[in-house]
Amino acid sequence: MDPDRWGDLIDHHNGLQDLCHKKIRVLHNQSFMDDPTRVFRAARYASRLSFEVEMTTKEALVRDLDGIRNLSGTRILNELNQIFGETNSGRALENLNKWGAFKVIHPQFDIPTMVFNTIENSISEEVSSDVVGLLALLYCSNNVIREEIGKRLRLSSSLHSKVSDLDRFQELLPGMKNSDIYEKLRGLSLESLHVARSMSSSANSGLSAQIDLYLNDLSQISMSVTGNDLLDMGIPEGAEMGRILSSIHKELLDGQVPSREEQVKLARKIFLGG
Repeated sequence: MDPDRWGDLIDHHNGLQDLCHKKIRVLHNQSFMDDPTRVFRAARYASRLSFEVEMTTKEALVRDLDGIRNLSGTRILNELNQIFGETNSGRALENLNKWGAFKVIHPQFDIPTMVFNTIENSISEEVSSDVVGLLALLYCSNNVIREEIGKRLRLSSSLHSKVSDLDRFQELLPGMKNSDIYEKLRGLSLESLHVARSMSSSANSGLSAQIDLYLNDLSQISMSVTGNDLLDMGIPEGAEMGRILSSIHKELLDGQVPSREEQVKLARKIFLGG
């Protein structure tokens, strides 16, 4: 240490100038070849700090994108998860898309621009940002491409199941009864529901409305009649009781038996074969 220069800034790489000009710059043009995860970090920090990637650095980044092929799926997913947790994650992901990073992960990894806003807008305390981010990125791909990308990223069985659930939204049709909407959507993760609702809000308002109906109304509806009530009526436990309760719930969802008395009457009618 030089006491005569105490407090002086020694800046051999003009870092202060880059800070002042809001530029991200690597120290040498082999940086992304040495560590391909720096591609994801460049996008993340540029988004977080509202910086731009300096031109020479961007050229090196794009030139060496193929290095991502050498990364394990686990490492790629970890870098993406860190981006999903950022406040401005959409901008970071959009940069990765513009640079061509997703095409290196899979040549048919096509992501419409609207996805990036969806990821930011779908984040809330009740859902996982990691799951929302991944599902949004994959939402517009067909199930074959999703499967291939899932294998590349080495998704856990839980994540793989949630990705597979995206196909369920294609089964929703205009004019469906409430009970049919409920049957198609029950059991799906909140993350998949939030993503599908956001992605369809402009292109398919009918689908978005059906998801809203399920989240805000249908999923909250419960029957007044219980299994104990059916036992008191002489209906034995087992598959028959389950079938009767399911039938009552279906009618309730469709607005047919709102009162307890009507539900009891329907249970007796079904049991007696009426």
